Amino acid sequence: MQTLRRACEERLSQQLDVVNVGTTLALAEQHNLTRLKSDCLYYLSFSEVFFSALGTEGFAHLAKACPDILKEISNMHDRKKPKPLLKE
Repeated sequence: MQTLRRACEERLSQQLDVVNVGTTLALAEQHNLTRLKSDCLYYLSFSEVFFSALGTEGFAHLAKACPDILKEISNMHDRKKPKPLLKE
């Protein structure tokens, strides 16, 4: 059963796109598919992907099904922001 589970995770990871990443991430979160979740979060770490995915039905589904994951995504993007230079 684990082999089938891993094969499904891999297949879903290979099929990630802007339209399905939200739904796929919700699926990964709900079924504790850590590798698939990691792949989705990596895909969403690219700002252009993230902002394109925001307006999709899949992302709306993610927000309803797994609202806590949105905090994780937000924190991930906050960490990537450049820190302002301090004036002396």
